[in-house]
Amino acid sequence: MSIISTRRVLAVLAVLAAAGLALLGALGATAANADTKGGQSQHDKICDAWYNAFEFDVDKAGYADNRGDEDARDEALDAAEQDLAQARQAGCEWALRKLPPTGNGAPPVKPYAGP
Repeated sequence: MSIISTRRVLAVLAVLAAAGLALLGALGATAANADTKGGQSQHDKICDAWYNAFEFDVDKAGYADNRGDEDARDEALDAAEQDLAQARQAGCEWALRKLPPTGNGAPPVKPYAGP
């Protein structure tokens, strides 16, 4: 395995680990933000949907990387980054704490500092 390939694999694994931690945080935040009727607020539902899309795309990138399909991996990482950007724009707390995935050998982007 070349150094670049190893770095990409490590980047994907780091994103997958971070996504797992974010899921735990999102589940805790969802439980804390449930309304008095026991349901989720509309904002929480939107944030959960963006998180699910983000997690799906990160997983998809990992599977593509395991197959050695760099194009599919990079496409999935780009989609995950777009999911993250949309979740940030919606004000989802989990997205404000996450670093976007890196692909194409690009350096990681700095964490979102907020408006």
